Amino acid sequence: MRYVARKVVLFVITLWAAITLNFLLPRLMPGSPVDAALGKLAAAGVPITNAERQAVEIQLGVPNGSLIAQYGDYLRNIATLRFGTSYSFPTQTVAQTIGAALPWTLILVGVTTIVAFAVGNLLGPVILGGLFDSVGRRPMIAGTYILSGVLLLVTGYLFKQHQLNATTLTVSWSVVFFFASAGVSAAYLTVSEIFPLETRALAIAIFYALGTAVGGTAAPLLFGYLVQSGSAWALAAGYAFAASLMLVAAATAATSSSLSPWLTA
Repeated sequence: MRYVARKVVLFVITLWAAITLNFLLPRLMPGSPVDAALGKLAAAGVPITNAERQAVEIQLGVPNGSLIAQYGDYLRNIATLRFGTSYSFPTQTVAQTIGAALPWTLILVGVTTIVAFAVGNLLGPVILGGLFDSVGRRPMIAGTYILSGVLLLVTGYLFKQHQLNATTLTVSWSVVFFFASAGVSAAYLTVSEIFPLETRALAIAIFYALGTAVGGTAAPLLFGYLVQSGSAWALAAGYAFAASLMLVAAATAATSSSLSPWLTA
């Protein structure tokens, strides 16, 4: 029961962090959704007047009042499923936009993600797990991270060159997950061994929860923005950024002295 309660608390914290970050990011970005909507209207030949701007501001629900007041309204609207008008499609509500795209999104993205995760995450630790004991954790963790980063860079480049379709992109993700999941699993175990035996399971759970809270919140928001931009260059840059994080992690694993007793095990 305590285990379930702890998982529920971690889920609530992660959900709150995602919601809060989603609230803050648009307010920290340069520009305005109103200007973007007016730009689309101007491109369509609609004359832009002060009255037109005010109408768009009302339609899009431009925030008024203090930041705390806006945050309260934001949480209230989420709780009541009132998401307002779509910034990308000003003539539709967010609910209408989601309703039109959700079925095909669940089918296409859901199946692709499940296949990539299932194949890569399962086979990686199973096939490579023994090498972490025979070769050593330090070279294996660093090596799997390097391979993951390089393969992700290659995937981003091929995507930018329009050389990947849905099938080959799924295969590429699976190969990246194959190496990354094995390295990450060993890294979780290695870091947890710093702690006493009776707290290692809790340590792994905490590290996983923190990683999920940060990565699981920031990555969907970042890549959602990049996908919405419609630019293959922007999405390739996102792949390159993720690959650079893997390469930094590889360098850390290869040079860390504080974990040497466990990395050489």
